[in-house]
Amino acid sequence: MRKSLRTVLLTALVLLAWSCGKQDPDSKPVPDKETDEVFTPGKDKMVLINEVRGAWLTTVGGYDWPDGETDPERQKKDLVDMIAQLKAEGMNTIYFQVCCNSDAMWPSKILPWSRDLTGTTGKDPGYDPLELAVRTAHENDMEIHAWLNPLRVGAASRYQSNDYCLAHSDRIRQYTTSAGSTTYYWDPGYPEVRRQLRDVVTELLGNYDLDGIHIDDYFYPDGMKENPNDWDDTDSYSKYGEGCDIDEWRYSNINAIVKTLYETTHRNSVKAVFGVSPSGRLVNTRRLYADPEMWVKEGSLDYLAPQIYWPHGHPTADFFNVLQSWKGVIGNVPLIPGLAAYRLGESGFNNSEFLRQVEECRECGYATGNIWFRVKVKLFQGDLFNYIQGTIYKYGSLVPELRPVEGSAPAIPVVRRSGTTISWDRIDGADEYVVYLLQRKNAYASNWYAWVAARTKDTSFKGEKGKNYVVLAASGKKRSPVSGIVHIPVGQ
Repeated sequence: MRKSLRTVLLTALVLLAWSCGKQDPDSKPVPDKETDEVFTPGKDKMVLINEVRGAWLTTVGGYDWPDGETDPERQKKDLVDMIAQLKAEGMNTIYFQVCCNSDAMWPSKILPWSRDLTGTTGKDPGYDPLELAVRTAHENDMEIHAWLNPLRVGAASRYQSNDYCLAHSDRIRQYTTSAGSTTYYWDPGYPEVRRQLRDVVTELLGNYDLDGIHIDDYFYPDGMKENPNDWDDTDSYSKYGEGCDIDEWRYSNINAIVKTLYETTHRNSVKAVFGVSPSGRLVNTRRLYADPEMWVKEGSLDYLAPQIYWPHGHPTADFFNVLQSWKGVIGNVPLIPGLAAYRLGESGFNNSEFLRQVEECRECGYATGNIWFRVKVKLFQGDLFNYIQGTIYKYGSLVPELRPVEGSAPAIPVVRRSGTTISWDRIDGADEYVVYLLQRKNAYASNWYAWVAARTKDTSFKGEKGKNYVVLAASGKKRSPVSGIVHIPVGQ
């Protein structure tokens, strides 16, 4: 009996060992790290990573900055440090909120100083925050766009302390939400409101080396479509409605603001772009009398940045479904979806969810980066900073061309290899060369991400064994197509 049991146990152990060592026919072998990974044209797909990596740097209420700090020296240090930290995280573009409640983060001749700087509307902080932000961003090789809330005046306390708004109170309306809070807005039915926004943007572009002008979704108040009696624009409609249906007229007012600011941006800057960040779902956007399809049709913007602030699996606003809903809207206009960093830790939001959202934007074929909201509340807290820095934005990225730039793109580099060094001839008109490292999205994917491995003025680059590279020549934002793929065999 004992012998029989011993025999059975030995047999079972042998069978177990054999089964553990046997290859599962449905499994895939783990690739040998020393084996060459060779990109195969026609079979594999290259996803070139040139993307906007933006952050909305929020100043309303001091939320991100100055965060309640009123000492100007401390404010300056905090702003410089924040921009440097965004650079270290992998960001390449800042959307700096310069006009929150019809006030200014610069010494404006039109609007009063923001009270978020000193605690008092109109009080000079003793320095120019926008000048500091622009200079610091460019020193960090980052773009900076001036972000404005176009029509918000704010709560009663802000309105009553803003002499500029009080001087033009005939153009201002109040709106009370279902929760009972009252906020003041400019009435976009008045042509004078468009002109004052035009003048503000003209002042900004005439005094600062900005890379863009950016407005968000502060159009007509949310909810007024359902509660029209809470918004009284009888006077402006009677003067300027010209017999139009009132809903059509309100849409036309927002369309006119967008078109005016687009034209003003391009009239005053050869490089700045103009973009809008509408609500993430089209149904919500239209509740504000905003019509992105018309903006695209009229050519009134350079990009759209919808705020897609929901996770995968959301019952009414699944991230990918909302992302796809914009495909039919944008035409040839670049799409830069906004991501809800501020919701980290809520149901459905974790690091891997953000990676999935970014990767879907990279691979969908019609998005060109992302903008994160907000900076201090989440991007600099917990482990999201390290995760973005070490995983999502591990490699650098060029800012893509959002608006056609004058001039011709340089010629394509012809790349050679000698050992582990790849080289190319100097290209006329090129001011730098960008080397991309190709890596599979994962071990078995056909998608290969082309990451920026180096930006150089030299005409050679020392690569790694077993890796694949491409090179392009750049003259500012005019860039050549990529070169042929160069593989460095492991045996080199």
